[in-house]
Formats: sequence, C-alpha cells, structure tokens
Amino acid sequence: MNTCDQNVFPLDTAFQRRWEKYKIKNNWDYCDFKNYYIPFNFSDEKINWMEFVDLINKKILESNNEIIQEDKQIGAFFVDKSYLMTEEELFVVNKELNENILLDKQDKFCYKILDYLWNDVSKLNRHNWFGVDIRSFDQLCEKIRQCDESWQFYQILGLYKEE
Repeated sequence: MNTCDQNVFPLDTAFQRRWEKYKIKNNWDYCDFKNYYIPFNFSDEKINWMEFVDLINKKILESNNEIIQEDKQIGAFFVDKSYLMTEEELFVVNKELNENILLDKQDKFCYKILDYLWNDVSKLNRHNWFGVDIRSFDQLCEKIRQCDESWQFYQILGLYKEE
C-alpha cells in the first residue's frame, strides 16, 4: 500500500469485510524478464532484476522499523521489461558506447524504483537505507549513476549480498 492508498484505508477495510481475500505471492515463474539486468554498467558484475528485488525485499523484511511492513515489498512485475536491459543491450552499450540507451533506462529505473524506495519505503528512516551523506533524491540518483562497480551500488542502497 503506497502513501496515496493509505488515504483509502477505511474503504479498504470495508472491502475486506465484504469479500474473500487472497494473497498473491511474488512468483518469478511467470516473469519473462526476471533475468534482465538493472540498467547500470558495472565493471565487475551485472545485477539481474530477480536478484535485485530479492535483496530489496530481504532488507524491507529485516528492517527494525515497525512501519515498514510486508506490503512495501517489490513484486516481480513492479516494472515492465522496458526498465531493464537484456544481455545483448548491455553488450551494445559496452561495445558501441551507446550512452543514450543506458541513460534513458537509468532515468526510468531511478524515477520508478529508487523514487519508491526513497519516498515510500524509507521515508521515516532514510539513514538506515542510504546513509547520512545522501540528503536528497537527486543526490541518490547521481551517486548511483556514478558507481563503477556493483559493491558501490550495494553500499549506497545499504544492501548486503551474501557470497
């Protein structure tokens, strides 16, 4: 439930009283772009969508903030494939240095995913997510774009990848 949805909480409660409720779990089986990559061209590794979402969701669940709940997790279809890059697209960016493709996808990624993390998920505890040196959403996006290696990306987002 995002911030706008929280304003309709009484209506949501009324619906829950009147109809049966089903939980739809995050199922990667139907996501044909789960192995597409997030649009950052790190020199050491490429991070696929499924791996990224699993790391973010793990951090959301492990957060010590009672306000962050399970409903803040990102699903497989939070974005469509146009936000991500195939292996071939990454190769083209590397080989031909076609920065326009990369920059366009980075913008889409920042303004959809990082914006959600900044303005909704971490709104009340940004220092636990991004560190004290990142004070604005624009600064977050700029620092992410400047990452040369994946460990820098993980560090900015406060993610810890298990080896």
